[in-house]
Amino acid sequence: MTLLLSARASRVCLVAIVLLGVGCKVSSPVVPAGKDTYMVSSHVGACVSCSAAVTGMQAANKFCAQSGKFVVVRNTNSVTNVFGYNVGNELIFSCVDENDPDYVRTTLRKDNGVTTIEQVQH
Repeated sequence: MTLLLSARASRVCLVAIVLLGVGCKVSSPVVPAGKDTYMVSSHVGACVSCSAAVTGMQAANKFCAQSGKFVVVRNTNSVTNVFGYNVGNELIFSCVDENDPDYVRTTLRKDNGVTTIEQVQH
């Protein structure tokens, strides 16, 4: 009986270690958040090489690409864990045509813990 429990415990530990190493990346469905504006929330689990911000941008890019458009970030807010890893992100964005005046190079800057956008013309 002890050997059976030990083997089962070993398998459970192995599965837990594999899941922790792989992690979990999820994004909410993209939802409307105003006129021509959308929101997506993303979360990553125990994955040190994953970023919730990147996961959210991937979801936004995929959403806009379905209509032949491009992402313009309007606002983003990230949560980091105690180790400094980006584990949660809320992204507000618009989908625009390539020739839209809003589709310009952007500069992200920190503002009181919130990353905001300054548009710059190059």
